[in-house]
Amino acid sequence: LRGWVLLQLLEILQGQIGTQGFYNFQTRFRIEAPDGKTPTLRLNEMNFRFQPAGEREAIVAADVDIPQGQQVVVGKASMGNRALILVMTWKFSN
Repeated sequence: LRGWVLLQLLEILQGQIGTQGFYNFQTRFRIEAPDGKTPTLRLNEMNFRFQPAGEREAIVAADVDIPQGQQVVVGKASMGNRALILVMTWKFSN
């Protein structure tokens, strides 16, 4: 799961910053699947840092619960005159 999240994130960021800049994504996670309910990805101490070359660093940090197949707005941060809005989703791959 972690590799998929980071790969998708890298593809998005490279479209925004090319090969310049820095990002870091760290978390502890577990998948909870209560009886008969949609599985939920729980990200504990999620920390996402993003800094395009020549810009201020943007940091989004939170504990997040993401039900499978749903998009969740995790947080937002400012980078000078621009904003970063972090939206996450997840699913099991076949």
